[in-house]
Formats: sequence, structure tokens, C-alpha cells
Amino acid sequence: AWSYDHTGTSLADGDYILTAQATDLAGNSSIASSNFPFTVDTSAPIAPIVTAITEDTGSNTTDGITADNTLIFSGTAEPNSTIEVFVGGTSIGTTITNGTGDWSFDHTGITLADGDYSITAQAIDSSGNASVISANFPITIDTSVPNLPVITAISVDNGSSTTDGITSDNTLVISGTAEANSTLEVFLDGTSIGTTTTDASGDWSYDHTGTTLADGDYIITAQATDISGNASTIANDFPITIDTTLPGAPVVTAISDDNGSSSTDGITSDNTLVISGTAEANSSLEVFLDGTSVGTTTTDASGDWSLDYTGITLIDGDYSITAQATDPSGNVSVLSPNFPITIDTSAPTTPLVTSISVDTGNNTSDGITSDNTLIFSGTAEQNSSLEVFLDGTSVGTTTTDASGDWSLDYTGITLIDGDYSITAQATDPSGNVSVLSPNFPITIDTSVPTTPVVTAISDDTGNSTTDGITSDQTLIIRGTSDANTLVDIFLEGTKIGTTTSNSSGIWIFDYTGTSLANGDYSITAQAIDNAGNASAFSTDYPITIDITAPSTPLIFKITEDTGSSATDEITSDNTLIITGAAEKNANVMVFLDGVSIGFSTANTVGQLIFDYTGTVIPDGSYILTARSMDAAGNLSAISLDFPITIDTVAPDAPIVTAISDDNGSSASDGITSDNTLEFSGTAEAESFVEVFLDGVSLGTVGTN
Repeated sequence: AWSYDHTGTSLADGDYILTAQATDLAGNSSIASSNFPFTVDTSAPIAPIVTAITEDTGSNTTDGITADNTLIFSGTAEPNSTIEVFVGGTSIGTTITNGTGDWSFDHTGITLADGDYSITAQAIDSSGNASVISANFPITIDTSVPNLPVITAISVDNGSSTTDGITSDNTLVISGTAEANSTLEVFLDGTSIGTTTTDASGDWSYDHTGTTLADGDYIITAQATDISGNASTIANDFPITIDTTLPGAPVVTAISDDNGSSSTDGITSDNTLVISGTAEANSSLEVFLDGTSVGTTTTDASGDWSLDYTGITLIDGDYSITAQATDPSGNVSVLSPNFPITIDTSAPTTPLVTSISVDTGNNTSDGITSDNTLIFSGTAEQNSSLEVFLDGTSVGTTTTDASGDWSLDYTGITLIDGDYSITAQATDPSGNVSVLSPNFPITIDTSVPTTPVVTAISDDTGNSTTDGITSDQTLIIRGTSDANTLVDIFLEGTKIGTTTSNSSGIWIFDYTGTSLANGDYSITAQAIDNAGNASAFSTDYPITIDITAPSTPLIFKITEDTGSSATDEITSDNTLIITGAAEKNANVMVFLDGVSIGFSTANTVGQLIFDYTGTVIPDGSYILTARSMDAAGNLSAISLDFPITIDTVAPDAPIVTAISDDNGSSASDGITSDNTLEFSGTAEAESFVEVFLDGVSLGTVGTN
């Protein structure tokens, strides 16, 4: 019986073949044993996922809210693994995934009570490794019927009472209450007109404004369906009446005083006005200035009305006056036609130059651009005329729109690189001229920055600090470019970030927040100046990330092993060549009794030869070991001990002490009649003695 303790080595996951070979005391070797295949699998399977229940009866088929209390759970996990399913942390049974990783668990034999539950699962692979518990899959069982909904209002209920359901609004919003977060189906005279949902407080509204109802009487009802799919009974009737007969549209006819060049053009310097007009007799009038209500008045028996607005001083500008009539039944007329007016008491405001297009630089509002065919934009008094100046010289005119925005297209002129100043001046329709706008400085720069250079990574941990081979997965990337430019950094052609060069053109990009996987990569960079001009891409800077330790080296021979066996590592040679094996091209440090005695490099097939003949090793017993370092600086484990013994001292001369049988008169005189002899004597323990008869070797024997 034999056993071999390999517990000092952790095997990587994978498939292996184990064989053995026996060698007897005489040195005879057996053939190799039959293959003993085995598999090491220490990887836990990925966490399973619970993906669905059936039936998920609610408004959303994936929200886990259901009125079904006898469920089937399903999900995904590692193919052909065992899945244990838990409800609220309590195991309810197991199932098996199929070859594509899908699984389901039939729990229909159990009726779940109404409430909230959390479904989880755990996978166990064929090696017995257990996954972490899956993410919670929350479900809600709700089999109770929702409360009876209530219709509470329509909008706008604009009659004499706001709660009588009589309205001139024939495009309605219907509202009410029901169970929170339920779906409401709304019915008009028993016919469904659509659905809506309640909020967390149970309030709901249904917008039916897309449908114009004819004048008449109607009954509104509703039915609620909760998020689990349970339906309520029909709500109580809510009767309404639609009456849409409108009063005629009013007319705004005048302002006082309209003191411009025409007394009817609405342009005036009077900014405290009385507004007047006509409408349906005995109606209520609401007057609007630019769409905002400024007051109400009533018509007389002849339909005339006026609104005194002299208590308000209007600022300069354009306005639109409208009015709307409401009859005694609450029917509201259409708005009157616009009655435009203009108040103008002062010169226009100073215009502003606000932007150029395209402002291509790092800052879209700094006026630094690589675009030399520009559009100038800004603001000024609405509907005024703008003259634009470049370095004090007029380059054209334009007009502002009703919002006061303006632009001047100057793309027909190509500006040379340099600094410029843009200004503008406004003239209003009355001929009032503004002061000149503040300067708007711009810089035209179309020159391309020089190509950046990627110069280094840190830490470059390998044999060379400049070869780009490293075991550091979180890098700082360095390089050079033009001074004070933005530098975009790319990994394998994908942008990973931006940095800025200093006044000397040196830039540093910290990428230590990302851990790179083992592999080969190419780093490039592109510089972008303040005007947005982009350089060519830098030359590729190749790097290799390698965090895998090299395989453990092996010492298996010394030269010369001069003893009785060429493999017992006992030798009289004290200037040695040490031979072994290591990862190909690895740098290998050799140790004698744990002290480094130098380096050697394994060749392309992994052969290691370390020449130590320049050093004379004193007699004694030693342990040789080795350790590899790859190009990325990763260190292997220390090799197994390789014991050697150096012995250069010649043994003492042996002594022949007797023959047998020495059967003469003396047992020690060497005179015998026995001609088949056995010779004996003494020599250094555990040495080999060669015996000679008349100078001729008879053979070799070992001492005890």
C-alpha cells in the first residue's frame, strides 16, 4: 500500500489523469498504471434567478402581484444543477435545471394565504458546490375584491352649482375614489369609455376630453380592478347634464387714450388705460392682458362694457387684449379676437451679443472656436432692427423676433485666425436707437494641435520598466502633448477618460479605478485644444497585463554527479552546473541553502541551466531550490528541495585482514590448503572496495 501527500499543492479547477509507476529496490521499473481520471471543481455555480410566477394575474404580468394563490415558480441557473426553492426563507422543495439552465417548481398543491412573500433559490452543482442565494423575487398574493369605487366630480362643473353635475363643458375629466393603486374602468350610460388608475391615496381621474359629448343627460359608473386582477362591483350612478349653448364672442373695441399717429392702431404712449367693448347683454366679462386676467366687469342692457385699468402703469412693450363672456347659466363664450396694443415710451434696451455658432472649444460659451464661418446671435428689444459690428466695422443688419432674439448669418465670410470683438446696436420701430452693446470677444483658431505621445505606464513591473509588460492591473498612464490641452485617452480604441496636460505639456491619466483583466492592450491618445481642434491619434502604446504567477521550477540534476549512482546527488565535484526546468523564457533565481547564488534564464522550451563552476563549494550537505519570475514580475512558488552532498576527501586506505579458510598451523599466517577463498578486511564505512589479486582486479564490494 502507498499514499502520496499532495495536499501542499492546490490544484486548479479542471480535468486530470493520475498514473503511477513502481521501481523496486534493484532499480527495476514497472509499466505505468492505468489512467485514473478525476475532476477538480471548486467553483460555486452562479446565483440562480427567479424570473416568473404563473399565473401573474395583475395589471402587469411581471410585477409578481397576483390573485392566483396556487403557483408555479420558474427561473434560470447553471444547467443540470439542483435548485432548492425558498418561500420567506423556508425551503419548499427542490427541482432540476435542464440542459439550458431553465427550471420550474410546481407549488400548486399549496394554497398561499393573502400577503407578501419573498421567493429565493439556491443552486448546487454536480460537484456539490452551492451558489449564493438568489436575489429576492417579491410576490404579493391578493384574492380580496376591491372596495366599491365612487364617482365624486366632473370638471368643469361650471353651472350655478359646482356639485350638481350640470355643466357647459362637454369634454370632461371624471374623477373619484377607489382602492389605492387599482385600475378603474369608466362607463357612460353602461358603455365602457376607457380606463385609468388610482394613486397611492385611492384618488383617480379619467380624461374624456378627447370626446365631445352632445347636449343631454348621462349616467356615469365605474368598476375597480386591483393590481392582483380582482374586480369590484359597479359604482353607484353619477348623473350629469351637458349644456353647451354659448353666448356670442365679445369684442374689444378701443383703449383710451390711443394717442399715436392713428387713434385706432393701438400704439400709444399712455400706459394707464381704460379698455372698452361690446358683448351679450347682462353677461359677465373677464378681460385678459397677454392671456392673464386683469379684471372683470359686466355689460349693460345694450351690451356695452368698459374696464378701468388706469390703476396699473404698463411698462413699454407689445400686448394683446382679449375678453371672454359668461352667461348666467355658466356657458362661456369663445375669446374675443385679439386687440393688439403697443406701449412705447423709451429708447430700446441695449442689445446683447450672446453666442456664436459653432463655439467648438472645451467651453461652448468662451468664444474660442475652430469655426471660421460664423453665425452671430443675441437678444434685443423685440421687433427691432439690429446692426452688427466686427472690430467696429458694420458687417450687416438683421431684425429681432417677437421674443427679442436675433441672429446674423456671416458664414459667407471666412475669418482668418485671430482675436475679434463683436458689438451690436438696436433701433425700434419708432426710430429710437440703443447704446452700443458690450464687446463680445471671440478667438478664431483652426490650427491642429501636435499629436500626443503615450510614454509610460506605472507600475511597469517586469524585467524591464519600459516594455509595457506588467502585473499591475490598475494603471496610471503618462504622456506628452501641447501644453494646457485636453487629452482623450483610449484603450483598444474605446475612450476611457480625459485629462489635461500641464504648462510643460506633460499629462497623467489615473486609471487605477479600473482593474484590467489579463491580456494585451493598445493605448492611444488624442489632444483637443481650447478651440476644439483635434490632433491625430498617437502611435499605439502596447501593454500586456499578466498577473498569473509562473509555474514552479524544478531542479533535477547536477553535473558531475560522481558517486556510485549518477542520480543520488552525492559528488566529489565541487564546481557544479545545475540543471532543471521552468516556464519558458522565465528568469530563474537559484538558491543554495536558501541563499541566492545567481540567476539564469529558461530557454524557449523551458530548459534551465545554471553554471556555478566559478564557485568552489566546500564539502558538506546542501539544499538547492529555485524560483521563477516572468516578464511581468510575477513570482512562482519555491521549487521542491533538491538535496546534494559535496565530498572531495579521499577515504583511508583499506586493510586486508583475513582469508577463509586459513586452515594452516596459524589462522592468521595466510597459509591455507583452501583454494576457494573469501577475502575480508576493513575500509571507510559505506564505501566501495575494489579487490586485486596479483594486481589484477577481482571485483568490487561495499562496506557496511
